[in-house]
Amino acid sequence: MNKLSYLIRIQNLSVLYSGIKVLNNVSLDVTQGETIALVGESGCGKTTLANAILRILPEIASVDNNSKVLYKLGNNYLEIIHLPHTLFRTQIRWKEISMVPQSALNALNPTIKVKDHFIET
Repeated sequence: MNKLSYLIRIQNLSVLYSGIKVLNNVSLDVTQGETIALVGESGCGKTTLANAILRILPEIASVDNNSKVLYKLGNNYLEIIHLPHTLFRTQIRWKEISMVPQSALNALNPTIKVKDHFIET
């Protein structure tokens, strides 16, 4: 895929839990305006992939150093997996990239606006 056509490019994303690889070299391109759905059985890594991209993995998890996630921000591509945490948290997470939990009916409070669910505290 042409470098200029993707909004996010995931290259060889691997995640380890306590040193055990649970995601192995996931690669994926998403073009601007494209909608994707991650579908699979329970425990196959859908949430782990999303959490890795958003950098909200539990403390026992780590992303392999060879993993890359490139995100188009304006005219530039940022390698967001290895950005300083403060920069990622203030510039990218919930502003540029977000997710709706798998069981949204159980996780989202219907009495508040959806955007308020994603405010970082």
